[in-house]
Amino acid sequence: MKIVSFPPFDLDRGLHQLSHHLSSNTSTPNETKRIRNEKGGTASGKTTVVEEICQRLHDQCVVMLSQDSFYRGLTEAELENVGAYNFDVPSAFDVAAMVDCLRDLRNMKAVDVPVYDFTRHARDETRARRVEPADVVVVEGILVLQMPEVREFLNMRVFVDTDDDVRLARRIQRDVAW
Repeated sequence: MKIVSFPPFDLDRGLHQLSHHLSSNTSTPNETKRIRNEKGGTASGKTTVVEEICQRLHDQCVVMLSQDSFYRGLTEAELENVGAYNFDVPSAFDVAAMVDCLRDLRNMKAVDVPVYDFTRHARDETRARRVEPADVVVVEGILVLQMPEVREFLNMRVFVDTDDDVRLARRIQRDVAW
């Protein structure tokens, strides 16, 4: 797995620069300093990279927001033919809810992130994941950069590039586990 970004991103150097930025006083006390994006193909290792970033920057200043939490519930008609439904398009997501969460986190407000039930293809209305504000918000998702409303919140973009055969094997393993 390699990490590609625009501009090119070296994990160690990038984390050093991010740590330096966090220690500087370039934003107001009530504003998140960085919102980053981790993007890559399905099963490319995005979450693994995000977890490594969180661990190395220490969890107390970093939170992760997963695009998967913002799938919209399917309509009755879509549920009838769920096998043909394309989940890999921006319209499969509730972009407005994601933008609301990003805006609140940027303004140092806690948010309740939806929990999506992949077996029912709907949000679990009885649960939410509470996310507290932090210095760094990492947004992980396959289509994040395809959403202009979300892109405008991002200070840094990282693309995780993994061989297609490796991604397919991971995806099959993951899908069989569900």
